Amino acid sequence: MDGMCLKLVDRFREDKFRIRAEFVFETGLRRSELKNARWSWITSCQGRPCIRIQEDTETGFVPKSGRTRIVPLSARAQAVLERAREVWGSEGYLFFDTKSAWPNLTRSTHRACNKAGVTDVDFHGLRRSAGARWLSEGIAIQDVSRLLGHQDVGTTMRHYAGISDSHLSSCIARIDGIAANRNDRRGHDIKEDSLDRIPA
Repeated sequence: MDGMCLKLVDRFREDKFRIRAEFVFETGLRRSELKNARWSWITSCQGRPCIRIQEDTETGFVPKSGRTRIVPLSARAQAVLERAREVWGSEGYLFFDTKSAWPNLTRSTHRACNKAGVTDVDFHGLRRSAGARWLSEGIAIQDVSRLLGHQDVGTTMRHYAGISDSHLSSCIARIDGIAANRNDRRGHDIKEDSLDRIPA
């Protein structure tokens, strides 16, 4: 999924859709969070720009988890915000102005898929790709769960367990590589009958 979503974002040139799609790909925001995101949500956390997903009493928006969450912004997400500022201004909502209707993201995604030559990607796939990419890059599943705003890590495990498992395999492969680089021959001299004595 991650490769197809990246291709979708990179190939599609309709600036407004691209800005929204790239931001979700970088932050994992839900569609409703993207729609309700305001400039007042942009804050700083330990010196890094962040977006604070929070309740909006004016519109009645409440985050799906019911709690406020903070997502630190990558350099790419910050660059996307600058493009959003050029398109929609720096007051009110991040990704649209109130003079025009919120776009049909399903239709925009379908058009983008056709232009990029990819299939089976919906707008929510960009959020899923963000989580998958974070896990594959070594971010702990508990942290990915918090970034995505899941109420508990069990939800994240159900949707991303396979990616997490493949990451564990790559961790062990790195350990093997470190051992090989140290020329630690003890690891290669284990006899088969001694494996029975290794505690599980």
